[in-house]
Amino acid sequence: MFPDNFLFGSNVSDYQHFGGSECDLPKIYSVNHKKFYASDFQFIDKVGLSAFRFNIEWARIEPKENFVDKNAIDFYHNYFSELKKHNVKTFVTLHHFTNPGWIHGYGGFASQHIKDKFLDYVNLASKEFGKDIDYFIIFNEPMLYLYNSLIAAKLPPYGRDRFLEMEKAMKNVSQIHSDAYEIIKNNSHASIGSVNAVSAIETGAFLKSFQEFIVRFNDRFLENVSKSMDFIGINYYVSYKNVFKKEYVTDPENLRYVLSNLYKKCGKPLFVTENGISTSDDSIKSSYLIEHIKSVEDAIEKDNVDVRGYFNWSFLHGYEWFNGFKPNFSIIDVDLDTMGRRLTKTGEIYSQIINKKTAKNFILSEEAGSRLRNFNDWPFDNKVIPFDTNKNSAQNGKDVGTLSHYLKFLRRGNQSKAKNRR
Repeated sequence: MFPDNFLFGSNVSDYQHFGGSECDLPKIYSVNHKKFYASDFQFIDKVGLSAFRFNIEWARIEPKENFVDKNAIDFYHNYFSELKKHNVKTFVTLHHFTNPGWIHGYGGFASQHIKDKFLDYVNLASKEFGKDIDYFIIFNEPMLYLYNSLIAAKLPPYGRDRFLEMEKAMKNVSQIHSDAYEIIKNNSHASIGSVNAVSAIETGAFLKSFQEFIVRFNDRFLENVSKSMDFIGINYYVSYKNVFKKEYVTDPENLRYVLSNLYKKCGKPLFVTENGISTSDDSIKSSYLIEHIKSVEDAIEKDNVDVRGYFNWSFLHGYEWFNGFKPNFSIIDVDLDTMGRRLTKTGEIYSQIINKKTAKNFILSEEAGSRLRNFNDWPFDNKVIPFDTNKNSAQNGKDVGTLSHYLKFLRRGNQSKAKNRR
């Protein structure tokens, strides 16, 4: 069983669920959580969640450089006030892939100016809302964000193969995290952490070197910020058999493996900050939820890993970046025509797990286990369409080529270092 203070939560993100953000991506209204949040929060009680994660949007706070939108400040104060009624721990992310559009004129996160401007935003947000936030997450999947914006041309500024810029931005983001940690500590009593995307990869001889590339940036980032985080969050969805062909398996046991390895490496308290599967089939979705929560239980009970919470992705059905509204991860379904909300069967099972503080009472039938293992409708593949399809640099991009180029870039860097040591 999970300990009494273990946190069970779920997530929304601004661009994907709130709607109407004036950020650097096309304006969408999504499922309009910004309008319906008070009634949406009623499902927190129905499910029995003890934690809730969302992000404050920098583009709402500072849509134009040096202009702070008071209406946005008031909105977030009202949002926190309503959320408080539901007695949940608040996990608040300050950067979840989107930005004010004006940052790109300065070079984005590779720019010292934007580094300083982001820290100003951190200071403002932690002063205004710090008393209402239990856990701050400075960046969501920062290395994946930088990769998609500077290497894979999927997010603004749609950079293709900007390896040196990626290096510079990584160093800036690492420094931002360390500086932001001190700022937030001065303004609040919240815990502060980092959230990173993690997968387990079944590797052959060739894929072993590729796996090393996948973890290289996250490892460097975690090493750089190790002294300025109180916890680590991991976002875990699937395990890859072949990352080039986008072949994957839903192998819940790998979540235990990832948690155990990360805890041995970093020694920090852990949260599973995102975990979910994209399907409207409640049988498969429920099986996925049950088996992954069992894996978290095993990590705690059998491996003595300090895991303090689990967050299902996602609370509401919403917009899934390059794939529109088709992927459905949610425990609360949304009718996109009427905006009606409905608790799914998976949400009901999650509620039972929370109430019992264990998933081990749920035994999958052989058929349910087989359907989960053979599920292969993962939506995020090489066919994705970048947001700005007018950008030549974003056309028909394949990650395979850019990753191959980057491996060569890393090797050149290592060779240069070896020469300098001679």
